[in-house]
Amino acid sequence: KEEVIEAAFNQATGELKAIAASGDDNYEIALSKMIKEAADEIGTNDLIIHLNEADTNKFKQDLSSSDSFELEGVKFTLGEPIKAIGGAILKTSNGDIEVNNTIEARLERFKSILRSEVAEILFK
Repeated sequence: KEEVIEAAFNQATGELKAIAASGDDNYEIALSKMIKEAADEIGTNDLIIHLNEADTNKFKQDLSSSDSFELEGVKFTLGEPIKAIGGAILKTSNGDIEVNNTIEARLERFKSILRSEVAEILFK
């Protein structure tokens, strides 16, 4: 049973990679939510944001010459790209607080909750 559940998670991870790589509207909306959740959790208004390379490049194109942008009163500065399927890691400008809201981190956080739901679906 455990192997089947793990295979289901691996397949889901593959599908999430494809969605994130496609950059479609659903991913853009999800990315915005992940950034906002992480920013709300930190609670300051000057943050460094780390995205995967594709998302970093997309943001840089949208920002033209600047490496920072403001959203709902919070200033974000683009940091170095990270190796992630998607999502973001946000840090305070001094680096004291970090919130990892990448797709991988979210999957890990929710895996125990999802595991029983996946098992229920697969083995009913």
